[in-house]
Amino acid sequence: LLKENIKNNKLSDIKIYNLALLNKEGEVPLYVNKLNNSVNTVIRGIFKKEEFTTRKVRSEILSKFISGQVDLLKVDVEGSEDMIMMELAQKNVLKFVQNMIVEYHPYLCQEIKTVAEFLHFLKDNQFIHTVKNCGKNYLIYAHKS
Repeated sequence: LLKENIKNNKLSDIKIYNLALLNKEGEVPLYVNKLNNSVNTVIRGIFKKEEFTTRKVRSEILSKFISGQVDLLKVDVEGSEDMIMMELAQKNVLKFVQNMIVEYHPYLCQEIKTVAEFLHFLKDNQFIHTVKNCGKNYLIYAHKS
């Protein structure tokens, strides 16, 4: 679908990476939801056994792909957002991100378990934020202060 969208919109200078983003490199299980293909995750235990299949995928760290200014970072990773954001901060590359949109799933996150903690993390990294409650998830718009 992504390749089709790139072609249909005549976009260029785009690289597609078939991998999972995490706070570590290696191989991890991806839990593929049989009922909703847009809710796949590397976080175990959120689906009933009959609702998913598992396959191994390569994982990388996002900081590996950031070497200069990022105008907009969109993060929608079904529960890994806290690990990814913490890795960016630890590698000192979050400073390059000017704006971000994060779909935050507090019930899935492993490290930062509440929206208040996540917003405090953003503030500590010089971001101002706006939050939209979307039921169990939050849509967070953040920009450099």
